[in-house]
Amino acid sequence: MDWNKDKYLALLEKYNQNTASPEEKAYVEACYQYFEVQSNYTDQLDEEAADQLGQSIFNRIERERKPSFAKLILHRSKDAVRYISAAIILIVAAAAILLYTYQSSSTKDNASEAPILPGKSIASLVLPDGSSYLLSDAQKQEDLISKGILHISNKEGFLEYDPLAKVAPAAIKIHEIRTPNGGQYKVILPDGSKVWLNAASSLKFPNEFNESTREVELIGEAYFEVTGTQKNGKNKNWPFLVKSQKHSTSVLGTKFNISAYPEDNFDQVTLLEGKVKIHASNAVGTAADYTLKPNQQATINDKVSVRDVAYATDANAWQQGNFSFSNKDLVQVMRTISRWYDVEVDYHNLPDKKLNGAISRSVSINDILRMVEKTCSIQFKIEGRKVYVVK
Repeated sequence: MDWNKDKYLALLEKYNQNTASPEEKAYVEACYQYFEVQSNYTDQLDEEAADQLGQSIFNRIERERKPSFAKLILHRSKDAVRYISAAIILIVAAAAILLYTYQSSSTKDNASEAPILPGKSIASLVLPDGSSYLLSDAQKQEDLISKGILHISNKEGFLEYDPLAKVAPAAIKIHEIRTPNGGQYKVILPDGSKVWLNAASSLKFPNEFNESTREVELIGEAYFEVTGTQKNGKNKNWPFLVKSQKHSTSVLGTKFNISAYPEDNFDQVTLLEGKVKIHASNAVGTAADYTLKPNQQATINDKVSVRDVAYATDANAWQQGNFSFSNKDLVQVMRTISRWYDVEVDYHNLPDKKLNGAISRSVSINDILRMVEKTCSIQFKIEGRKVYVVK
């Protein structure tokens, strides 16, 4: 179906008669809310330009319906609020491309200041002697390769350790990958396991795992795809252990996400595939083990709580290029925004609300703040690289 005014009016009639499908209802409501937000801009369009805008928005929605993202929306058809929010967000994402010159009064950019851009693929490798290599620096990457430390693929933008390399016991050292605010990075560890680091995170690991265990240390957030096979082809008793400040997670071969930012005061482990075991202590120091099954999530603070989640992939939506907020506290949402856009957030006047929705991590900070404003009925102000809530 192509966009035109007559077809949209036909959808609107079905909506008014309560005969529209959930998808059609979501589309109509999304269009209405989008044009309401952008009324100062759309009021200036002639009929032809408005039709072109409508077609562009519709095409954008269709293109965004990749299998992984469509699953995020369509499986929520029973939850009208979440479903409509996702559709609205797709249109806001289209606005980031089609209407980038539009600025809302509440989050208006100062033309004299540098724009606040979304994060990108950037990290540093810290070696045992304290030397640090910015992995986006081509010359330093070449220096590392010339030293035989590792192989880096510049084209794909990730760091890869050669799984076939032989490292003498005396040469086994701890390496560390650090991402700044506004950064993320992918690393393929010496065993072939893949790790994606989110913003403001770090991962410590040896440049060669021994045959008894694989141990890494995480601060921040990472998504793991762990291989269960050793170099010699064995697939038994080679546990992979992720340590954080509040707990440790052990696995063999699996896919899971860990969020362990110190400022959050809790760790969260979400299992997508396989099985993991969590070891943690409660407030009085009593340790216990908890086993997760796929589509389960554990939250660890002074106790451990385990719950089933309908969409475990929400936890690693960031690794797929999206924000996904499922009944998320607004404080947590703003911390996520702060890390990715490398901004400071003033949490005074921030209401005690929760947010549901999803949006691309590639949109401008103004677009995501407008989404939060509309959903939570608040208003933001940006000064330099600081975000305030306006009373």
